[in-house]
Amino acid sequence: MSDKEKTPKTAPAQNPYLAGRQEWNERYGSHIKQANQWKVVAIGALGIAALAVVGVIYLGSRNKFVPYVVEVDKLGTSLGVRKADEAQAVDTRVMRATLAAFVTNVRTVSPDASLQKAMLLQAYGSLSNQDPATTKLNEFFSKNSPFERAQTETVTVEIHSVLPITKETWQIEWSEKVTTRKGQLKEVARWKATGSVYTIPPTTEPQILKNPLGIFLRDFDWAKQI
Repeated sequence: MSDKEKTPKTAPAQNPYLAGRQEWNERYGSHIKQANQWKVVAIGALGIAALAVVGVIYLGSRNKFVPYVVEVDKLGTSLGVRKADEAQAVDTRVMRATLAAFVTNVRTVSPDASLQKAMLLQAYGSLSNQDPATTKLNEFFSKNSPFERAQTETVTVEIHSVLPITKETWQIEWSEKVTTRKGQLKEVARWKATGSVYTIPPTTEPQILKNPLGIFLRDFDWAKQI
């Protein structure tokens, strides 16, 4: 055997930096890993708690009481029960009166400014800002102000008929008598309009005072008859 083969092999020298890092990982790595795990658990718990708080607030804000309307006869016997927030079919007589009042309020020209303003407010109570009827009426009054027109003439409206075409569409016919401020007759013309309506039960006091029946005009078209 040669001298080279008899010489024992020596282990390579260990890097002190690697050894130090290994020792640090052994001592503190597990603690840091556990701390990170606890952070994740804490964040998850806070998220669940936040969702629970939001859920409690949402449930608490909802109305837990459902109002009902009980119909009774003269003797107090119950005839029917329904939820107060559900739309009920409006009597055709009530619908006719509402549409007739709307046409009268928007087409009348009165020399009494206070009366004219009250009629317009009542008419707009049957309109919603999201519906085409409101836009059309605003455009009409921007070009035909009843207050300016009342300085020279007045208009009296006479309703002839209010008839249903479909469940939500109605036809109204009326005549308009135009006179000067001195009472001289200028014109008598017939008009016809069609309008679509819908009902939404009022839920707040201002809505009840403004439109107690919850009847709204979605859209309309009118034209002078030749």
